Amino acid sequence: MGSPDARPESSASTILVVDDESEPRQELALLLTSAGFEVRQAGGAEEAEEALAPKDVGVVLVDGDMPNVNGFELCRRIRQAHGSRVYVILRTSKSQLFSRELNMDEGADDFLIEPLSDQETLARVETGRKMKQLQERLEDTSRSLELLDVTDPLTGVFNKKRIESEISREMERSRRYGRPVSLVILDVDSFRLLNDKLGRAAGDRVLEELARIMKLSIRTTDALGRYGGEEFAVVLPETGTEQALGAAEKIRKVIGQTAIAAGQRTIHVTVSAGVTTFEDNKFEAVEDFTAAAMDALRRAKDGGRNRCEAV
Repeated sequence: MGSPDARPESSASTILVVDDESEPRQELALLLTSAGFEVRQAGGAEEAEEALAPKDVGVVLVDGDMPNVNGFELCRRIRQAHGSRVYVILRTSKSQLFSRELNMDEGADDFLIEPLSDQETLARVETGRKMKQLQERLEDTSRSLELLDVTDPLTGVFNKKRIESEISREMERSRRYGRPVSLVILDVDSFRLLNDKLGRAAGDRVLEELARIMKLSIRTTDALGRYGGEEFAVVLPETGTEQALGAAEKIRKVIGQTAIAAGQRTIHVTVSAGVTTFEDNKFEAVEDFTAAAMDALRRAKDGGRNRCEAV
């Protein structure tokens, strides 16, 4: 299971000035730089589109009167290519502005009417920067809410709801393409005894470390989730029983060999695992599939723990 990409640094204070004439472009760049903005320059539409490709520009200041591709057309292109990711300010004259039937398709978020004053230019660009910062905060909040909905807050892996969704999805793929998918459910041996002896904080530390070990031990195409209190589930697409049992054994051995720092102590824990495979429509529902894996897990526990069983 891949982790979400890290949030990129804010692009709100990076300004792209687009003008085919070098003198007014450089004057604007100097003004904005002196006000604390990071400024980039482009001499036309092609250069502007290249400068926007890395997606690290927050505000674009476009001259409306450029040859070949004018500012109005460039605004539309920027909006089509980047949506609301950038805040676009169009510099234009009053005659240009009122000679057009402007609508949302123009692509600009704001207009600067020439002749420009430094004060107004800085004020409009600052508004664009603040709008971008607000948008980034809203995106961060939305991303956090999405993560809360699908991840276990302690271990950072999928929660039960999401891992069951992954199981269901892979079962459907198996039905469609006739390829096997295996499920491994692992349980920490004697976890309640560990909690009673060392305390809940130590137990939480063990679960965090086990999740980290398992993430490093599985393929990027596999999905890992916390299935219960001390139970984890691993979904292995395109994997038969023998391969899945080998994967479970690998995880079991690595966990058993890893020393885990829990408070002032270093401890070792073991896990037991149950393995089952869905192929040839062997199970009708997710509940049947997981029940088979849990049955295999019980056999591993009854067989002495610290072992893997398959059904």
